[in-house]
Amino acid sequence: MLAFSQRPPVEGCYGCQASYIDPSEDEDQLAVKRWDYEPYRWMEILAGHGFAAATARVLPAPAGPRKGGTLLVHAHG
Repeated sequence: MLAFSQRPPVEGCYGCQASYIDPSEDEDQLAVKRWDYEPYRWMEILAGHGFAAATARVLPAPAGPRKGGTLLVHAHG
């Protein structure tokens, strides 16, 4: 089984993207690479790698300042 979540992609910005994290005032900023695709594309990619069943969807954000929701992907072979 494979499962992961991350923020949804920005429209038109697909493939390898970088997120920058400020761990603390005493440490350097960290770059984390992630791969952004729309839900249907994640299902195609995972099927192409032998996963028999894959689901991907964007869960809406709860009420508050965050508007993007969460991309949730689940697959098993």
